[in-house]
Amino acid sequence: MKKLMIVAAAMGLMNSVQLAALPFTGTEITIFDGNSTNEKWHRGSVSKPREDGEVEPGMQHGQIWDLEGFWLQDNGGLAIVGGYDFKNGQSGFDAGDIFVDIDGDNIAINQGGVHGGDKGNTEVVDTFGYDYVFDIDWEAQTYELRELTDSSVTSEAFYKANYSSSAWLYVGEDGNNGLADSVASGSFDYETGLTDAEAGYKGDGRRKKGTHKTAYNFDLSWFVENGIDSAYFHNTMGCGNDNLMGYAEKIGTRKVPEPSSVALLALGVIGLTVLRRKA
Repeated sequence: MKKLMIVAAAMGLMNSVQLAALPFTGTEITIFDGNSTNEKWHRGSVSKPREDGEVEPGMQHGQIWDLEGFWLQDNGGLAIVGGYDFKNGQSGFDAGDIFVDIDGDNIAINQGGVHGGDKGNTEVVDTFGYDYVFDIDWEAQTYELRELTDSSVTSEAFYKANYSSSAWLYVGEDGNNGLADSVASGSFDYETGLTDAEAGYKGDGRRKKGTHKTAYNFDLSWFVENGIDSAYFHNTMGCGNDNLMGYAEKIGTRKVPEPSSVALLALGVIGLTVLRRKA
């Protein structure tokens, strides 16, 4: 009975460790977009600029508009985390696609800032410096990875003050050319209702308190297979309230132990400990 209690306690500890983390393992690659360090909007300062927990200057802020982070998963996938509801949108503003820049000429890095102009999700023949796009069907939880062209049509963010949040959405190809070629496709996982602990909230202002959502397992293996080592990643919602950027210096698949293997290893260690005490 004592042995069973020890094993049960150990399994309970392992489960609690799994529950107190995102449903994937990896490294956060979020970068500060550089627009401002105004504490009213960005919850940061000149000495400690933040991206997580911030929205663009002048925009409505709160957990429901917060895009918190990009993660490079240990299994070779890409993940996005936020308080925003990626699958259902918020107040009529839907989630956008994930854009990929492989040569560092995207508008957010090179221009940024606040721009004037009329409101509207204007469709333009412009990639804003991005080279590929995860063309996402949030409802079906599927995507097509497409290579953007000089004829690619995207949609700008609704508020032009957040011009550098563009592109929001991939629309198609100009001149009735349909869609850009798909180089890969797949499905992704989506989870909601994550607690502060599960989303990595540490009470230091890096995460807003509240419920969190995550979409993960956007496969990056095509980039690896085609010799693309590094990339910028971008996502925003239709309004452009938050401009989430990430940068991976090295895209690659890293092997990690399966949960079952970890559990077996832990049980083996416990068993050896019990036998040693018995001896």
